[in-house]
Amino acid sequence: MNIESSSLMLRTINATNNTNLTSSTWRVNLRACLGNLYNKYDKFKICLTAWGTAAAPTGFSNDDLSTFITLSGLQWENQTYDTATNGLTQKATIATLKFANANSIIENFTGEVGQVFFKPNYDVVELTLDVNKISGAAFPAPFYPQCCYVFSSYGVVDEAEK
Repeated sequence: MNIESSSLMLRTINATNNTNLTSSTWRVNLRACLGNLYNKYDKFKICLTAWGTAAAPTGFSNDDLSTFITLSGLQWENQTYDTATNGLTQKATIATLKFANANSIIENFTGEVGQVFFKPNYDVVELTLDVNKISGAAFPAPFYPQCCYVFSSYGVVDEAEK
C-alpha cells in the first residue's frame, strides 16, 4: 500500500521559547511542508511519530516528568474540551510524554493517533507546542531540555467524497 505523507521536524532550539521551554512557537510554511498533498486535500491528519531530548536535569519528581503536549495554530476539525476550563480550546492534545531524570530520550510512535486539521488560508502558520504537567501543577523553572518533535501528515478524504 502506498500512503502519501509529509514530515515536519520541530526543534526547540529553532523556536521562540518561554524561559523554561514549556511553550515553543515556530513559523512553518505548511504549503511547502505538505508538498503535493497541499493541492490534493482540504484536510490533513497530523501525528507525532517521534520525539527526543538531550539529558534532562536531575532531581525532579515523577510529577514534573509526566506530561502531555498540545499543538495550536491550526484550524482543527474538532475542538478539544478542557476540563480545567470547562470549555473548548483551540489546542489539540497530541501525545503524553514522560521525561527522564538525567537520561536522553528517543521515542517512536506508530503514527496512527493524531488530529485532523483543515487546510490553512495562508501558506505560513505559527505552530505552538506546549508541554503541560499531567497534574496541572506549576513547572519548576528553568526545567526542560532542548527537544525535537517529528510529525507526519496525511491527506484526509471525507466519507462523502469516497
